[in-house]
Amino acid sequence: MRKDKGRGTRDEGQMTNDNLTTTTRWVSYGLITAALVAFLAYFWVYNIYAFALFQFPFDYDQGEGYELLDTVLFSQGEWPYRDSNAYPFYSSNYPPVFHLVIVPLVWLFGPQYWTGRLVGYLGTLITAAAIGYAVHRVGGRKHAWLSALCGLGYLASNYVYHVGPLFRQHLFMVMFETLAVVWLTAVYEREERTGQPHWRGLLGVMVLLVLAGYTKQLAYATVLAVFGFMFLRDWKRPFIWGVPSRPSSELSFCGSTGLQMGTGGRTPLRPTSTNL
Repeated sequence: MRKDKGRGTRDEGQMTNDNLTTTTRWVSYGLITAALVAFLAYFWVYNIYAFALFQFPFDYDQGEGYELLDTVLFSQGEWPYRDSNAYPFYSSNYPPVFHLVIVPLVWLFGPQYWTGRLVGYLGTLITAAAIGYAVHRVGGRKHAWLSALCGLGYLASNYVYHVGPLFRQHLFMVMFETLAVVWLTAVYEREERTGQPHWRGLLGVMVLLVLAGYTKQLAYATVLAVFGFMFLRDWKRPFIWGVPSRPSSELSFCGSTGLQMGTGGRTPLRPTSTNL
């Protein structure tokens, strides 16, 4: 009788644990579903806001007019980095990558605000996809919901919602930074798997960092983080990729030299003093 009674108590305890596990699982599913629905709703509102801005023909943010002017000057083969002491007393505050990406749209459709807003908006989608992909590499298909939550969570940010669809380049810089970091992790995972260095992959990371820096100089923070990560893994690598003989540094040097020669040395002055 005692054995049967003890067995019955264990069975009841097991059933209770099973019930708690089932309840916890369904509560988790419910919370995950609620979060996905909420973030999808945020994404829907974000798209409504973005497409409304595409149709708005005037500047919505105080800096959009300057961005459009820089793009128009580039499209006409002129430099926006000028002497601000001479008429028309204007000089651009930002590097050229974001504006140069928009130039073909200006050639096709004229100086419209929606051209830069569209590029900025697409940049946020690429960043969100890169974040989701990074999480997917770790979690796999089993945790696809987590990848979606992370990507949508980026788009649900108040800052991204406000700035993402504007004719501003900050989040376009973030796109290059995010791609560089995700690519870097993929390169190191491949090297650990194969036991062979992947120089082309690292070159791609460096090119993305250069593009980020020539979109906005605030990318220096991500550059430092990437080189710090490389230093912790292999202290020689940051120095190898940082010396002028490496292709990434040559690309950066050539771009900087070309801009300085074309603008009479005014290129680094305004963008650097304004953004650093």
